[in-house]
Amino acid sequence: GAPDAHGDKIRRGAADDGTGVAGVLELARAFKALGPTDRTTVFAAWTAEERGLLGSELYGLHPTVALPKMAANFTMDTLQTAGPSHDVVLIGYGQNQLDEMLAKAAAGQDRTVTPDAHPERGLFYRADHFPLAKHGVPVLLLMGLGGGPDLVKGGRPAGEAWVNAFTANCYHKACDAWRPDWDLTGAAQDVDLLYVMGKEIATSRIWPQWKAGSEFKPVRDQ
Repeated sequence: GAPDAHGDKIRRGAADDGTGVAGVLELARAFKALGPTDRTTVFAAWTAEERGLLGSELYGLHPTVALPKMAANFTMDTLQTAGPSHDVVLIGYGQNQLDEMLAKAAAGQDRTVTPDAHPERGLFYRADHFPLAKHGVPVLLLMGLGGGPDLVKGGRPAGEAWVNAFTANCYHKACDAWRPDWDLTGAAQDVDLLYVMGKEIATSRIWPQWKAGSEFKPVRDQ
Protein backbone atom coordinates (compact mmCIF):
# COMPACT_ATOMS: atom_id res chain seq x y z
CA GLY A 1 0.00 0.00 0.00
CA ALA A 2 0.89 3.68 -0.14
CA PRO A 3 3.22 5.10 2.55
CA ASP A 4 1.49 6.45 5.62
CA ALA A 5 2.09 9.65 7.56
CA HIS A 6 5.33 8.16 8.88
CA GLY A 7 6.61 7.80 5.31
CA ASP A 8 6.74 4.01 5.37
CA LYS A 9 4.55 1.02 4.65
CA ILE A 10 4.67 -0.66 8.06
CA ARG A 11 1.29 -2.01 9.12
CA ARG A 12 1.38 -1.30 12.85
CA GLY A 13 -2.07 -2.66 13.60
CA ALA A 14 -2.62 -0.12 16.35
CA ALA A 15 -6.41 -0.39 16.38
CA ASP A 16 -6.63 -3.83 14.77
CA ASP A 17 -5.80 -5.39 17.08
CA GLY A 18 -3.50 -3.40 19.34
CA THR A 19 -6.56 -2.03 21.15
CA GLY A 20 -7.95 -5.51 21.77
CA VAL A 21 -4.60 -6.81 23.04
CA ALA A 22 -4.34 -3.80 25.35
CA GLY A 23 -7.80 -4.63 26.66
CA VAL A 24 -6.77 -8.22 27.42
CA LEU A 25 -3.65 -7.04 29.25
CA GLU A 26 -5.66 -4.56 31.31
CA LEU A 27 -8.21 -7.22 32.23
CA ALA A 28 -5.38 -9.54 33.29
CA ARG A 29 -3.96 -6.76 35.48
CA ALA A 30 -7.38 -6.08 37.02
CA PHE A 31 -8.07 -9.74 37.75
CA LYS A 32 -4.65 -10.20 39.32
CA ALA A 33 -5.42 -7.23 41.59
CA LEU A 34 -8.77 -8.82 42.41
CA GLY A 35 -7.03 -11.85 43.87
CA PRO A 36 -7.95 -15.55 43.67
CA THR A 37 -11.39 -16.36 42.28
CA ASP A 38 -13.48 -19.53 42.57
CA ARG A 39 -12.95 -20.27 38.91
CA THR A 40 -9.76 -20.10 36.88
CA THR A 41 -9.45 -17.18 34.46
CA VAL A 42 -7.31 -17.54 31.35
CA PHE A 43 -5.98 -14.62 29.27
CA ALA A 44 -4.68 -15.11 25.74
CA ALA A 45 -3.61 -13.24 22.62
CA TRP A 46 -3.80 -15.45 19.56
CA THR A 47 -1.45 -15.38 16.58
CA ALA A 48 -2.26 -15.67 12.85
CA GLU A 49 -5.93 -14.73 13.05
CA GLU A 50 -5.67 -13.26 9.57
CA ARG A 51 -4.33 -16.56 8.24
CA GLY A 52 -7.45 -18.51 9.09
CA LEU A 53 -7.69 -18.25 12.89
CA LEU A 54 -4.63 -20.49 13.12
CA GLY A 55 -3.61 -19.63 16.68
CA SER A 56 -7.06 -19.94 18.20
CA GLU A 57 -7.80 -23.04 16.12
CA LEU A 58 -4.69 -24.67 17.57
CA TYR A 59 -5.80 -23.76 21.08
CA GLY A 60 -9.23 -25.22 20.38
CA LEU A 61 -7.53 -28.53 19.55
CA HIS A 62 -4.99 -28.37 22.39
CA PRO A 63 -6.50 -26.21 25.16
CA THR A 64 -4.83 -25.57 28.50
CA VAL A 65 -8.26 -25.81 30.15
CA ALA A 66 -10.77 -28.54 29.26
CA LEU A 67 -13.28 -26.82 26.98
CA PRO A 68 -16.31 -28.72 28.34
CA LYS A 69 -15.48 -27.11 31.70
CA MET A 70 -14.98 -23.59 30.29
CA ALA A 71 -17.92 -21.43 31.34
CA ALA A 72 -17.49 -18.69 28.74
CA ASN A 73 -15.10 -16.92 26.40
CA PHE A 74 -14.89 -13.16 25.86
CA THR A 75 -13.08 -11.85 22.79
CA MET A 76 -12.11 -8.32 21.79
CA ASP A 77 -11.16 -7.44 18.23
CA THR A 78 -10.62 -3.77 17.30
CA LEU A 79 -12.10 -1.51 19.93
CA GLN A 80 -13.53 1.78 18.69
CA THR A 81 -11.43 4.92 19.11
CA ALA A 82 -14.17 7.52 18.57
CA GLY A 83 -15.16 8.27 22.16
CA PRO A 84 -17.93 7.40 24.64
CA SER A 85 -21.16 5.92 23.30
CA HIS A 86 -24.70 5.29 24.46
CA ASP A 87 -24.48 1.63 23.44
CA VAL A 88 -22.19 -1.30 22.82
CA VAL A 89 -22.39 -3.15 19.49
CA LEU A 90 -22.55 -6.94 19.87
CA ILE A 91 -21.50 -9.37 17.15
CA GLY A 92 -23.66 -12.51 17.01
CA TYR A 93 -26.52 -11.16 19.11
CA GLY A 94 -29.04 -13.83 20.11
CA GLN A 95 -26.66 -16.79 20.31
CA ASN A 96 -26.42 -17.38 24.05
CA GLN A 97 -27.21 -16.11 27.54
CA LEU A 98 -24.13 -13.90 27.66
CA ASP A 99 -26.30 -11.39 25.76
CA GLU A 100 -28.42 -10.84 28.87
CA MET A 101 -25.33 -10.53 31.05
CA LEU A 102 -23.95 -7.91 28.68
CA ALA A 103 -27.22 -5.97 28.75
CA LYS A 104 -27.16 -5.98 32.56
CA ALA A 105 -23.54 -4.81 32.67
CA ALA A 106 -24.24 -2.13 30.05
CA ALA A 107 -27.25 -0.89 32.03
CA GLY A 108 -24.86 -0.34 34.92
CA GLN A 109 -23.12 2.19 32.68
CA ASP A 110 -26.46 3.68 31.50
CA ARG A 111 -25.86 2.08 28.10
CA THR A 112 -27.71 -0.39 25.90
CA VAL A 113 -26.78 -3.26 23.55
CA THR A 114 -27.12 -2.92 19.78
CA PRO A 115 -26.96 -6.01 17.53
CA ASP A 116 -24.33 -6.17 14.78
CA ALA A 117 -25.48 -3.87 11.98
CA HIS A 118 -23.86 -5.96 9.25
CA PRO A 119 -24.58 -9.66 9.88
CA GLU A 120 -24.08 -10.32 6.17
CA ARG A 121 -20.35 -9.79 6.68
CA GLY A 122 -20.21 -12.92 8.83
CA LEU A 123 -18.00 -11.31 11.46
CA PHE A 124 -19.16 -13.85 14.05
CA TYR A 125 -17.44 -16.58 12.04
CA ARG A 126 -14.22 -14.67 11.39
CA ALA A 127 -12.73 -13.89 14.81
CA ASP A 128 -10.74 -15.83 17.40
CA HIS A 129 -13.70 -16.78 19.57
CA PHE A 130 -15.09 -18.97 16.80
CA PRO A 131 -12.91 -22.07 17.34
CA LEU A 132 -14.08 -22.14 20.97
CA ALA A 133 -17.70 -21.74 19.89
CA LYS A 134 -17.28 -24.75 17.59
CA HIS A 135 -16.27 -26.75 20.66
CA GLY A 136 -19.40 -25.60 22.51
CA VAL A 137 -18.01 -22.81 24.69
CA PRO A 138 -20.47 -19.88 24.97
CA VAL A 139 -18.73 -16.84 23.46
CA LEU A 140 -19.18 -13.10 23.27
CA LEU A 141 -17.40 -10.92 20.70
CA LEU A 142 -16.88 -7.17 20.92
CA MET A 143 -15.63 -5.79 17.61
CA GLY A 144 -15.80 -2.11 16.73
CA LEU A 145 -16.18 -2.91 13.04
CA GLY A 146 -19.56 -4.56 13.59
CA GLY A 147 -21.39 -1.27 13.19
CA GLY A 148 -21.24 2.33 14.23
CA PRO A 149 -21.87 2.98 17.93
CA ASP A 150 -24.34 5.63 19.06
CA LEU A 151 -21.66 8.13 20.04
CA VAL A 152 -22.27 10.75 22.71
CA LYS A 153 -20.86 13.27 20.24
CA GLY A 154 -22.66 12.90 16.93
CA GLY A 155 -24.87 9.88 17.54
CA ARG A 156 -25.12 6.89 15.24
CA PRO A 157 -24.16 8.87 12.09
CA ALA A 158 -20.84 9.82 13.69
CA GLY A 159 -20.31 6.21 14.76
CA GLU A 160 -20.99 4.94 11.25
CA ALA A 161 -18.66 7.58 9.84
CA TRP A 162 -15.88 6.28 12.11
CA VAL A 163 -16.42 2.64 11.05
CA ASN A 164 -16.61 3.53 7.37
CA ALA A 165 -13.51 5.73 7.48
CA PHE A 166 -11.45 3.12 9.32
CA THR A 167 -12.59 0.30 7.05
CA ALA A 168 -11.94 2.27 3.87
CA ASN A 169 -8.68 3.93 4.83
CA CYS A 170 -6.91 2.00 7.59
CA TYR A 171 -8.16 -1.60 7.74
CA HIS A 172 -5.05 -3.78 7.18
CA LYS A 173 -3.15 -0.74 5.95
CA ALA A 174 -0.24 1.39 7.14
CA CYS A 175 -2.78 4.02 8.24
CA ASP A 176 -3.65 1.84 11.25
CA ALA A 177 -1.28 3.66 13.59
CA TRP A 178 -1.88 5.49 16.86
CA ARG A 179 -3.16 9.04 16.46
CA PRO A 180 -3.25 11.82 19.05
CA ASP A 181 -6.95 12.45 18.31
CA TRP A 182 -8.00 8.99 19.45
CA ASP A 183 -10.59 9.04 22.24
CA LEU A 184 -10.40 5.70 24.05
CA THR A 185 -13.15 6.47 26.56
CA GLY A 186 -15.63 4.25 24.73
CA ALA A 187 -13.09 1.46 24.38
CA ALA A 188 -12.41 1.59 28.13
CA GLN A 189 -16.15 1.37 28.79
CA ASP A 190 -16.35 -1.78 26.67
CA VAL A 191 -13.39 -3.38 28.45
CA ASP A 192 -15.08 -2.57 31.78
CA LEU A 193 -18.13 -4.53 30.62
CA LEU A 194 -16.03 -7.65 30.16
CA TYR A 195 -14.51 -7.13 33.61
CA VAL A 196 -17.95 -6.98 35.22
CA MET A 197 -19.16 -10.06 33.34
CA GLY A 198 -15.94 -11.98 33.83
CA LYS A 199 -15.91 -11.26 37.56
CA GLU A 200 -19.50 -12.43 37.94
CA ILE A 201 -18.75 -15.74 36.20
CA ALA A 202 -15.39 -16.23 37.95
CA THR A 203 -16.89 -15.76 41.41
CA SER A 204 -20.07 -17.81 41.00
CA ARG A 205 -21.43 -21.09 39.64
CA ILE A 206 -23.17 -19.43 36.68
CA TRP A 207 -23.22 -21.73 33.66
CA PRO A 208 -24.22 -19.72 30.53
CA GLN A 209 -26.23 -21.65 27.96
CA TRP A 210 -26.59 -21.45 24.20
CA LYS A 211 -30.08 -20.46 23.17
CA ALA A 212 -32.50 -22.85 21.51
CA GLY A 213 -31.86 -22.84 17.77
CA SER A 214 -28.18 -21.97 18.04
CA GLU A 215 -26.06 -24.29 15.94
CA PHE A 216 -23.58 -24.54 18.82
CA LYS A 217 -26.09 -25.74 21.44
CA PRO A 218 -25.95 -29.46 20.47
CA VAL A 219 -22.17 -29.46 20.85
CA ARG A 220 -22.38 -28.06 24.38
CA ASP A 221 -25.22 -30.43 25.28
CA GLN A 222 -23.05 -33.41 24.38
